[in-house]
Order: sequence, then structure tokens, then C-alpha cells
Amino acid sequence: MRWKPMLAVLLGLLMVGVMAGNVNASATSPKKVQPQDAGGYWEYWKVESVTYLGEYYDSDWTSCASTPPRGGTQGDYVVCDTPVTVSNRYYGNLKVTVDTLSIEVGFDVTKSFTRVAGYRAIVQYNGQYVEIFYANVYDKYRVVQRHYVHIDGRTYAGETATVYVLKWKRFYFPVIRRDGNR
Repeated sequence: MRWKPMLAVLLGLLMVGVMAGNVNASATSPKKVQPQDAGGYWEYWKVESVTYLGEYYDSDWTSCASTPPRGGTQGDYVVCDTPVTVSNRYYGNLKVTVDTLSIEVGFDVTKSFTRVAGYRAIVQYNGQYVEIFYANVYDKYRVVQRHYVHIDGRTYAGETATVYVLKWKRFYFPVIRRDGNR
């Protein structure tokens, strides 16, 4: 039964320690939250301007339909009716994220979708060769981005970078007509 007095002493010390901790915690006043220091250093890119430049006609033509090489019959139609995967796109020096670029121009700059290239042309005389091509037309935008550096509470504007965005709009259909006997 020698251990009972030791157990009582240990329990007493434990209770005194817990009480002292509670008293100590309530005796100290909480520190006020200090505002974060405005100093430090970081860099970022931000879109400065978006400018609509007008329609852009792609110079890459794709053949869609044609008469036989020796030409067709007067009054016949050459018909282009082809599903084509098209997409919005961008090129240049992209510094902001693709998501930020999409938000700034107001549409998804990487979206792909399918459209039908549909057009028909009439053979105007016997032996006329007719070939239909299709190409893309885009709305073109210039996006200027600016680099910013924050040092010790001040922000400084730096260099710019330009990226161009093409929003798919429609097809156009160049038609080549010539004498089929060539």
C-alpha cells in the first residue's frame, strides 16, 4: 500500500499543473492581429487591352468538290457538303493563362467544334472545269499583356507582350472556273 500515497501526490501535481496552465492562459491578453506588411516581392502579368482588328481570311484553301478534269455539263451543279472540325485559336507571346485570355476576350480561345462546309456552283458551259475550295474566316483580336513587379509596397509596370486571338466565324468558298480542255 506504499504506492497509494505516491499516486495521491502525482494526481495532486497533475491537478496543480492543469490549473496553473488555465490561470496562465486567462491571465495573458490576446495579441491584436497586425495588418500584413505591404512589403515583399512578386511578379505577375495582366491583360492591358483587347482590340478587335476585323475579319481575318485564312490563306489555307482546301479543295472540297470539282467537276471531272475535262469539265462538266452546262447546268450541272458542283456541290461541296463536308463536315469540318474548326476551332478558335491564338498565337503570339502568351504570358497570362489560357483561362485568363478566354475571360478577357469573352470566349473560349481553344474551343473546337464541327461545322458543315456547304456550297454549290453551277457549270456555266459544256467542258467548263469548276472546283470549289473552302477556307476559314475569323474575327481577329490583338491582346496586349503587361508585366508588373511588386517590390516593398510599390508596383511597377514593365514590358508588354502581344498575343493574337482568332475566333472562328464562317467559311468562305473560293471557286476556280476554267476551260476543262487545258
